[in-house]
Amino acid sequence: ICQAAQYPLQPVSIDPWLLGALLGDGCLCSNALSISSADSEIVDRVQSALPHGYTLNKHGEYDWTIGAVSRGAGYERPNIRYKANGYEVSVGRTYVGRRPTIDGALALHVEACEAHYGDAAIAVNLRRELRALNLLGRHHFDKFIPDRYLRNSIDVRLELLRGLMDTDGSAPPHGGQALLEQTSSRLAHDVEELVRSLGGLASTVTYPGRTPRCKTSYRTSVQFTDPCAPFWLPRKKARKVGTRGRLVRKLVSVKYVGDEEVQCISVAHASQLYLTDEFLVTHNTKSGK
Repeated sequence: ICQAAQYPLQPVSIDPWLLGALLGDGCLCSNALSISSADSEIVDRVQSALPHGYTLNKHGEYDWTIGAVSRGAGYERPNIRYKANGYEVSVGRTYVGRRPTIDGALALHVEACEAHYGDAAIAVNLRRELRALNLLGRHHFDKFIPDRYLRNSIDVRLELLRGLMDTDGSAPPHGGQALLEQTSSRLAHDVEELVRSLGGLASTVTYPGRTPRCKTSYRTSVQFTDPCAPFWLPRKKARKVGTRGRLVRKLVSVKYVGDEEVQCISVAHASQLYLTDEFLVTHNTKSGK
């Protein structure tokens, strides 16, 4: 098993734990973003991870909608029109001025929003960022992890995984493996890659829907060695599931598929080891030594 893969740090606009929580127990397909949880710690952390200008509003026993503190701020877009060799800027329906260049007009719009909404002005437009990630409007069965988060620094990937596992994962009370069960085959594949890239083991079992109206579900088991734990939520983390002293991947069969020319690979590292597909550790071929 490889150690956590090192990817370059990329800037992200949405807190990685929050994105994981939204992929786990969030609703991204309705007009209002929302999340469901019975854990007060989850609710508190979601609130603290939201961009400035957003808040949670209780909508049911366990349901919370995500909205702007100031009504309309979350839907505010640069209202800029080109007219008579210049750019006219408005906030909502209120005209605020004009600038000769588009950059100047965008800067004026930001300033006008801050003046109009005051401390309630949003720092990051959550809906706009989710739309840019192609996640806004996704249902539970077609969610996925955006590449920018899936192939980012170790800290970003680990927080993303914890957001998923804290909300939608399970930690059996009597030990065993940590599990994540959901209905998106793409998300299941992404979670496997995420776990393996962090030095863990992941495998998915598919369960067909019990009735024609039920979606196929995908149950992914997650295992790590200490100290990398897949949970932040205290009650799940305390159970210490999904951890083993030594992780191994076994070769269970070899099947003949045909004869093809291949390219021998040799790396200069003293161990002569390198990573191939699915983060498998392999070594130089005999002729490549």
